[in-house]
Amino acid sequence: MIKFFFIKVLIEALIILHHVEGICLCKEKEIIRNIQTPFYVYDEAKLRTRINEVKKSVEGIEGITFFFNAKSNPNPNILKIFEEEGCGVLCSSMADLLLAIKSSLKDEMIFLDASNVSEKELMVASMRNARMFASDDEVLEKIKTAAFQIPDGICFGENDIEKNYQLCREEGVIKTGLLLLPEQKDVTAFAEQIKKAAEEYRVQKKLDELELCIAADEIFLKEAGITKLYSI
Repeated sequence: MIKFFFIKVLIEALIILHHVEGICLCKEKEIIRNIQTPFYVYDEAKLRTRINEVKKSVEGIEGITFFFNAKSNPNPNILKIFEEEGCGVLCSSMADLLLAIKSSLKDEMIFLDASNVSEKELMVASMRNARMFASDDEVLEKIKTAAFQIPDGICFGENDIEKNYQLCREEGVIKTGLLLLPEQKDVTAFAEQIKKAAEEYRVQKKLDELELCIAADEIFLKEAGITKLYSI
């Protein structure tokens, strides 16, 4: 079994509550009786609303794909909600990768950070034709050597953008992208950073076909109605 299921300090059980603004005391007691505590409860309606609020803030910019950082909350129910709202999943380990596959995400919505993974992860991801993140040309070379095939989509960081863009094109990569990892929790500040990046990298550097891949977690979960419950 995947190791993240063995959490000794905190047992985090996910309960998806449909269209609930809060949890009444009777509901809390009912949940506590049936599930070992402590655990977290998430409001599905609030989470979906927040995802769409974030996406709407940059809706005027073309070629943006959102990814939820799986390591911040490796729960298949959460990942499924993001997929249903048009977002992919950023994976940074075999556990994340297997979880994304098990959650039945489409191949192009699985995104592996290839910077610090083994050949095994690269092989599994490439067999699914998942997107990959190459932080520099050395990682790109590692992908070429270890992967089952060069994926259709590769993203890179903000350093040596033009060089990496050309390297990907030479390797026959169909979709080249820039990975952005905004840390803002405020939607307005978040949108401004994305708009600035789109202007700088697409217009100024004339990389019109450059896709913007946005990976985030806290900005999505901030308004998700998280409640921590304990035995009483």
